[in-house]
Amino acid sequence: MQANNAPAHLWRLLLATILAVGLLAAPLLQGPSTAFRAWGPPHTLAVLASGPSVPAGTGPVHGGTFLTFDLAGRLQAQVNVGSGNLLVRSTDLTLLGIESNVTLGAAYNSLLVGSGIEVGAFGHGWRSRSGIDVQLFPASDGTVTLAAADGVVGVFSPTGTGGYSSPGVFKATLATTSSGWNLAVHDCACVLSFSFAGLLNQITDRNGNVPRSATTPRTR
Repeated sequence: MQANNAPAHLWRLLLATILAVGLLAAPLLQGPSTAFRAWGPPHTLAVLASGPSVPAGTGPVHGGTFLTFDLAGRLQAQVNVGSGNLLVRSTDLTLLGIESNVTLGAAYNSLLVGSGIEVGAFGHGWRSRSGIDVQLFPASDGTVTLAAADGVVGVFSPTGTGGYSSPGVFKATLATTSSGWNLAVHDCACVLSFSFAGLLNQITDRNGNVPRSATTPRTR
């Protein structure tokens, strides 16, 4: 049995090596002026004439069919059979919460390269799994594009009655507020609050708790 399984292990090792080299080198090939421009402080987003162009099938979409490869203990690759998107996710740290946990890490989506939201916090195609890269992109035509965790992207369209119709990739309801938008996520019964610029301000769980993180000085 070990002899028969040897080729499979060699192919997985080869795939892991190709992914690691290719994904680490890709941002550097874009040139120093743009490779990591999103590392700086969050900028104010302008209202677009139309939403950013993003191919369908990015991120771990509901109902998608995936080929999954465990590359390392905290690194996993998935290929969407329908869209061809390569999704690579790292789980660097998991913060425990009362109702749900917060996962810190990075997510790479091959279909985001060349799209309207190509550059994330970690370079071309790479986005933070939570926080700064969870954004809304309002457009002058009334649509609002949501770039959610792990690179799932969908467009909320105005209904004409003050609300929005939800895209199929999200089980969530978007509503305007006096300071921006609230996104009620059905799965976790939590609410994500965004500013009018589309930046995520806070997350409120089903019990009204607002998770916060802080750092303390290192002591000797």
